[in-house]
Order: sequence, then C-alpha cells, then structure tokens
Amino acid sequence: MNLRQLAVLLVVYQTNEPQTVRGLAKHLKVNKPAITRALDRLEEFELAVRHIDPKDRRSVVVRRTPLGTAMVERLKMAMAEATTVEDQ
Repeated sequence: MNLRQLAVLLVVYQTNEPQTVRGLAKHLKVNKPAITRALDRLEEFELAVRHIDPKDRRSVVVRRTPLGTAMVERLKMAMAEATTVEDQ
C-alpha cells in the first residue's frame, strides 16, 4: 500500500459521512484519476468498496469494508503502542 492509498483509506475511515470520489480528491488536493487508482487498489485488497449513490447516480460513494475496518483498527493500535514506547 502506498501513501496515497493509505491517505484515502484513513479519510474514508475517520469520517462518518459518506465519501465521494470527488470529495476525496478535493480533501486530499489531488485529481480524481489519482483517487480512482488508489481506490482500484483498495478494492483489490478488499479494504474499501465503491457504489453508485442512489440519490445522485452521477456520484460514486466509497464505503468501508469489515476487512478495512480491521486493518485501520490494527493501525491505530500499532500507533498507540509506538507512542507508548516513545514516551517511556
């Protein structure tokens, strides 16, 4: 996983509102094709999934997956452990 993919993953998992490709591109200050490529890989890893927004069929919404949720939780725990070790 590269940094852009990680950034997309973290935005999706740290925000409660649904994320769109357009919104992710704006938030991360990159173009939509860059987000699409990152999402292609995240879907390959089963960490996120895209769906057509039923309210606006022109919009693609990114959703969390159980595997992605588990990975983000492990990442949070690893970061907390690293911070604890650093503080000692």
